Amino acid sequence: MTRKLGRFPDGERGRLAAWFEHHPVGVNLSLEILEAVEDVSRLREQSAGTILQAAALTCSESKNRGPRALGRQVRDYLMSCVRQEGGMWGEKIDAASRSFQPFSPESLIVERSVVTSPMAVRVRTQFPKIPLEEIDDFRAWKVPGPMTEAKRILALVRHRGSFLKPFPKIRHAVNCGDYVFNPVSNCHLECTYCILQSYLKNNPVLTLAANIDDFLQAIEARVREEPERIFRIGTGELSDSLALDDLTSLSRELVPFFARLPNAFLELKTKSDRIGNLLELDSRGHTVVSWSLMPEVIAMREELKCASITERIDAAARIQAAGYPVGLHLDPMIHFDGWQEAYQGLMAQLSDKLDPRRIAWVSIGSLRFDRALKEVATQRFPKTKIFADDFIAAPDGKMRYFKKLRIEMYRQVWHGLRAWSDEFPHYLSMEPAWMWEEVTGAPAPEPLRLERTLTNRLGQLSNGQSRKM
Repeated sequence: MTRKLGRFPDGERGRLAAWFEHHPVGVNLSLEILEAVEDVSRLREQSAGTILQAAALTCSESKNRGPRALGRQVRDYLMSCVRQEGGMWGEKIDAASRSFQPFSPESLIVERSVVTSPMAVRVRTQFPKIPLEEIDDFRAWKVPGPMTEAKRILALVRHRGSFLKPFPKIRHAVNCGDYVFNPVSNCHLECTYCILQSYLKNNPVLTLAANIDDFLQAIEARVREEPERIFRIGTGELSDSLALDDLTSLSRELVPFFARLPNAFLELKTKSDRIGNLLELDSRGHTVVSWSLMPEVIAMREELKCASITERIDAAARIQAAGYPVGLHLDPMIHFDGWQEAYQGLMAQLSDKLDPRRIAWVSIGSLRFDRALKEVATQRFPKTKIFADDFIAAPDGKMRYFKKLRIEMYRQVWHGLRAWSDEFPHYLSMEPAWMWEEVTGAPAPEPLRLERTLTNRLGQLSNGQSRKM
């Protein structure tokens, strides 16, 4: 809080500090309000104290009860001002709210071979008035283009090539041994740090495979080859697993499918709160629903069109109540003024809302990127600040925070998780063995041991589990 106030001119600090002294809204909410005040002050070229007092006056007219309720309304009012008046994300991206924004394509492309498939019919029925182009082969159609515009197009295609593959192993890191399949490529959510901005630059159109049965047949064939092995399989490599679920209802096919496979578990990774379909299904403990999380104060600036952190945690609590295991990915951790207090606040939110006995695992990682991503991200999000920190090139070719800072950030969260509960395993994501030793004080697990730890946890959670009614 003190560090954050230090970013304001001397004459403003006293006014701001006095307001928070009279309205004890809590550290995390205070940081969020100050972030929004700073943005509105910059947009209007007015003093921060004047902005905050005007917002508080506007919101107090609603006869709030209690300082935290007023604080939440002040924060939301200021964020609405940011959205309406330009926002921090720049002019190249549509202003995004702090709540999840459903996808609505501007045009559809459909391969003729899948026109009558259930998935294509389902999607086309929901957008009967959107321009539609039928083509023979999307591979001949796709060309590089501006990422923002391409993500407004939805292509329904026949997936060709590998339907299931091991998650790419990272050199110099402790790997987990999971598998991935990708029925969706690209994502309409707008995270400033997202690697897909550079990774999919030659194929940026949002693409949905309509031949889902081919994926399921390949998965079943693979897991039957090794009936004694436990397979952890995810869909979150090239897209958000649930961001399009209201449109595709894909979870209605995947969850029952994995529920009947004795040696396979599905992980759905999301930054949305789109869980409506899941609540109606019995996963038998074979689907883990995972959320990527960071403090609200930074998520609202860097994770645009996503559900707010509070909405994600609330959705996770509802998913737990429905009988699903929950995974948490505190990745990427981002360094910013006040990060220590903000991550403490996030840990308090988690311990307050979630049952540790129903958590599958927690991963921890930090911001990392290659130079190609930095170039495209700063073009698309010209006002983001996260790439302006101090970074060093790591052996894997990615730019990372310096060793000392990463250790400090990881230790805080690692020990915070241990203080919360020892029910679930937590691990470092994309980090070498020496980093594990620096953070935990113990040798890093061998990859097979880490994989066994995670699969054993799934066995504990799924043993005798079915949907809670």
